[in-house]
Amino acid sequence: MRNSIIITHTDGPNQIVDLADLCTECLRDTSIGSGTFVNRVPSTRQDGVGSPIFDGWLCVDCQMVECDDCGRMKLDYVMKPEGGAICNECVELAPWLDHLWVVMTHPLMQLIIGVVLGFIVGAYAG
Repeated sequence: MRNSIIITHTDGPNQIVDLADLCTECLRDTSIGSGTFVNRVPSTRQDGVGSPIFDGWLCVDCQMVECDDCGRMKLDYVMKPEGGAICNECVELAPWLDHLWVVMTHPLMQLIIGVVLGFIVGAYAG
């Protein structure tokens, strides 16, 4: 387990900092046995021009983004063309919800739902 910070070399004006098994965002340990090894991905981060370049890993928590539709933090997501992210569950559900909305707003379907709900409420009341 190598989780000490090592300045390895400089690349022109930039200093390269090897974070070994630490997350480049939160500095959490991502080594084997830490519980975060499996879902880590290689990561390089630089905060601004001329600042040090941090080389290490990105832990699973720092990879997650908030879904614009459901608001949950998710690891599996796609970027929307207009900006933002949507989780894979909402992407798979979205076409069905649109179709369901059209069906549910149809007058005949509203009548059927009313009859079914009336029967269910009547069964519980009586």
